[in-house]
Amino acid sequence: MADFLTQLTDSRCAGYIADSGSNSRELDALDPLVISGLIESAVTELIEQDEWDARDQLIKAGRQVLQKISDNYIEVETFLAGLA
Repeated sequence: MADFLTQLTDSRCAGYIADSGSNSRELDALDPLVISGLIESAVTELIEQDEWDARDQLIKAGRQVLQKISDNYIEVETFLAGLA
C-alpha cells in the first residue's frame, strides 16, 4: 500500500507527525473487503499454526461435552442433585 504525505494543512498534523511520522495511509478510501483482507493477512502471519490447531481441538472437544450435557440435561441435573 502506498504511503501518502501527511496533509500539512490539517490541524491534527503536528500531533500525527509526532506520533507516527510524516507518511500516512488513508484506509477509509479502501473497500472494506480490502481492509478485511489486509487485517486477516497480518493476523494470520502471527499465528503459530500448531498451537492454534491444538487449541482448536480442545475447543471442539469442549463443545462436544457441552452438547452431551445439553442432550442429557435431565439426567445430568438428577445426577448432580444426588451429589448434594
